[in-house]
Amino acid sequence: MHPDLATTYNNIGAVYDAMEDQHRALLYYKKALAIQEQILPSDHPDFSATYNNIAIA
Repeated sequence: MHPDLATTYNNIGAVYDAMEDQHRALLYYKKALAIQEQILPSDHPDFSATYNNIAIA
């Protein structure tokens, strides 16, 4: 897996969030998080964006 895939999933989640479809937004945010957990160190800054997106969805 590539970190850009997680970024793409975050972006897709943001689109669904903007469309007020929080259910689909959360699905994509969680896909992003799963990839990040597999390939990034636990202190990587991308985690904050994903956790923030999940919190506000």
